[in-house]
Amino acid sequence: MNSTWVSQSATSRPLPAYLQRLARGLTLSFLLLAGAAASGPVVDDDFTRAALAHNQGRHADAEGIYRRMLARMEHSGHDEPGLALVLNNLGAECHLQSKTADAEAFYRRAVKEWPRSPITPNGLGTTLVNLAGILRRQGHVDEAAVLYRDSLKAILPVQGADSLEYAGALANLADLLRDQNKLEEAQRFAEQSVKIADHWLGAADPHLGHKLRVLASIYLALGRLDEAQALCERILATATGSSNSARADVAATWNELGEVALKSGRFEEAGRCFRKSVELWQQHPAPTPHMMAIATNNLAQTYRRQKRYDEAGPLFSHAQRLLEGSTSVHQRELASILGNLAGFQAETGHYPLAVATFRKAIELSVQARGDDNADVALLRLEFAALRRAQGHYVESVDLYQKAMPVLAHAFGPDDQRVQQSAADYKRCLKEAQAHVVMMK
Repeated sequence: MNSTWVSQSATSRPLPAYLQRLARGLTLSFLLLAGAAASGPVVDDDFTRAALAHNQGRHADAEGIYRRMLARMEHSGHDEPGLALVLNNLGAECHLQSKTADAEAFYRRAVKEWPRSPITPNGLGTTLVNLAGILRRQGHVDEAAVLYRDSLKAILPVQGADSLEYAGALANLADLLRDQNKLEEAQRFAEQSVKIADHWLGAADPHLGHKLRVLASIYLALGRLDEAQALCERILATATGSSNSARADVAATWNELGEVALKSGRFEEAGRCFRKSVELWQQHPAPTPHMMAIATNNLAQTYRRQKRYDEAGPLFSHAQRLLEGSTSVHQRELASILGNLAGFQAETGHYPLAVATFRKAIELSVQARGDDNADVALLRLEFAALRRAQGHYVESVDLYQKAMPVLAHAFGPDDQRVQQSAADYKRCLKEAQAHVVMMK
């Protein structure tokens, strides 16, 4: 979760931005009204008390203040210039407490109100980013992509194409495009985001962390491992302070470094990085379970690759427990962990368990990402291979047929995974035909 504070005076003069990285792919932006404003001193005092509660981590208290403000405005009988601002901040406080349905409703109302608001002219872009973050986590990536692009259009005439606000929106869009495997476009936006932030903050500023990590993750997906590692090392070298956000930044970056090492085949190094990430999350004053679960899962995967099954098994189970019972916001992570657990169960000969876990992983992944997502297709291919090995050819063929068009669309016909899946599908059909003949 990436929290961006943009404090604005009544005349909309920007004050310094404060960036906090908690998890990839979600940005919450809070617009705080400072100083005298058209809304009056009572409202300004409420904004101050809500901001204080937020800074102290008392999000339920901040939500209560904003709800009371909203109720007064709705019963005032006249136009309220601060209504859009209250709706955005109320949505953000709900969002931080995983009340996603309430948060989405408030963000959607704020989007409609901003064009009528005389204050905080960049507010529309902020709310669009917030709303896009929720939709992305729900698997509505196409709508989220449209909103991220709309946020760029809203920010451009107000802040300009060289502003930190524009750089933040570019990073969010790049992060989503990476998930959609649109890597060239993602790289272009991420590099532009880092260039802008470098200009304003300086290359050694720790607030660059989120943008650098987005770019590092894209380089990782492109196989540009040395560049990805260099960016992660840059984040660690500039990390300063003991705030919760700074500590979260460091923990998340160690996980990214582990992914680079794992993809490079440096398993011992990967294990050290993932263990460091898990340790830092365990020591964090306000740990986020899904980030700890991701690092734990990655450490388990590393041990699995090394055939250290006795160590991998408990870690997979622990990662699963960290997210089971969590809100739908973390369904993507839980689906990925279950997919890895299913592969581990199959690899260690626990086939009935593996079948059940694969089914659950695919169900959750479809709910979180959509049926035409490449990650869902790859999960189906892995399950298809298991069912084929077990002689369940009808189900295996069905899984191949669902997965192959999605992969071809996502990666192109020349991709090795696409060609391998086509070859496996042909072999599966031949084996199924031979099985029918043998049965006769």
